[in-house]
Amino acid sequence: RSGYEPQAAYLLLDGLGTGGHGHMDGNAILQWSEDERIWLADGDYIKSLPKYHNTLLVLRDGQSVRPPDAAELMHAADLPGAGFSQTALRGYAGVDWERSVVWLKGRWFAVIDRVTAKEDGDYSLRAVWQTVGTTRHQGSGLDVEQGGRHARIAFAPGTPTLVHSDAALGSNWRSYPYAGDGTVRVLQGIVGGPLKAGERRELATILDASGGVPSEAVIEALGDGLYRV
Repeated sequence: RSGYEPQAAYLLLDGLGTGGHGHMDGNAILQWSEDERIWLADGDYIKSLPKYHNTLLVLRDGQSVRPPDAAELMHAADLPGAGFSQTALRGYAGVDWERSVVWLKGRWFAVIDRVTAKEDGDYSLRAVWQTVGTTRHQGSGLDVEQGGRHARIAFAPGTPTLVHSDAALGSNWRSYPYAGDGTVRVLQGIVGGPLKAGERRELATILDASGGVPSEAVIEALGDGLYRV
């Protein structure tokens, strides 16, 4: 977080899943707030499955399993101009999943999800992002407007995406004044296909709150594990 004021940037990554309440949200990002707005929708009291969180869904040969309960903290740094964390869920449906978060303070968050296959299989990998407000799906992302403030949640160009609406989840946002029609919009970025043990895939996402004007942020893949914003 950049501070405790309503306009401060705050991103919360959950290191523990299940626990007393049973939510399968280890390594999920539970909240991103900035510019006096809440940009990610999470926190339903009952719906505990991974698909209701800002996380990565992993299916191997059409099947998934319960994610591990605890994420490993691999690296973390808080520098004057940037912050960084790298966490992992290991042994998740045949893969190790590493989530790297890069924060350029005062600008944006970049989230890189890297999956390394530990077993051969046909994999489907889906990064899930949920938001509220007035949204526009263009290219590989969502542009979001809440009461005159703007944000972008977007994958690297060319990433296949799906968007759907969840009115039931939206019922949690009735008291939030910037929720638009009160429906949660769910963005999924998808990669997949056969992987041999040791092979890997990545999904990259930019989270950018841009104030009173629409965001123009783009995250581009330049090579294996190398990105430009």
